[in-house]
Amino acid sequence: MRLPYQAARRAVEYTEQRLRANQLLVLIPQLRWIAIELDAFIESDDPKFAKRQLDNWRWHAGNVHGLLSVEDPEERLLIQSLQESVGLAHSAGSNLLSNSGVPVLKRCAKARASIGRVCDDLNVWVGKNITRTSGDLTHD
Repeated sequence: MRLPYQAARRAVEYTEQRLRANQLLVLIPQLRWIAIELDAFIESDDPKFAKRQLDNWRWHAGNVHGLLSVEDPEERLLIQSLQESVGLAHSAGSNLLSNSGVPVLKRCAKARASIGRVCDDLNVWVGKNITRTSGDLTHD
């Protein structure tokens, strides 16, 4: 038998987890949209707008990073992937500032590959977390 304060504590923890998950479920599609836009600007060889999307990625990925839990091993791997993608997006953005005549794709290839991996991993995270129900509240 649970004591009332234990049940209340568990309910608060569950609510906090759901709020965090709901925020992530809003932010993750934004990251996907940024990746799609980045692809379009890479394809059109537009360094100005590709850099803008790389900057958007860094901002939104930072928000997602802040919401993930380092205590969860699966999320810890996502955090590492996000950090890598942010660093590569920063480097690619810096490369785009120079008017070197090198195609945008070549200057963004590593960042775009990392961003694609993160999007794939986040899609899996969404699939796993969207199916969790209030039944989780009853488990200790």
